[in-house]
Amino acid sequence: MLLKGLQKLTLLDFPGKMAATVFTGGCNLRCPFCHNASLVTEIDESNLWEEEEIVEKIFAEMNKNEEILKNCDTENVEEMVHVMPMTNVLREDVRKQNFSRESLLEGAPERNDDSWQVPRLVK
Repeated sequence: MLLKGLQKLTLLDFPGKMAATVFTGGCNLRCPFCHNASLVTEIDESNLWEEEEIVEKIFAEMNKNEEILKNCDTENVEEMVHVMPMTNVLREDVRKQNFSRESLLEGAPERNDDSWQVPRLVK
């Protein structure tokens, strides 16, 4: 397995649990929206780790973070999922008729009463 990166601690992916994220390389997809494209297309042989090395780093980091978190006083801390407040910035969906039926039919090459007339494709 080609291991390309490590996020040592995430508290958001599994609420209430500590976790680590391991990035693997070699995905054969080329999604234009991928935010980790460099993990797929650029192979830096000098920065590859053995699996055992990654597992040791993950558990060492998690043990260290667990000790830190155990020593924190969280008695009066309100639970949250995101550090910053999340708000919906999109407008409400409102169903409305933007165009009249007649204006839509004006551009029809052929029409039949109140609908477009299209050629038959299947006999």
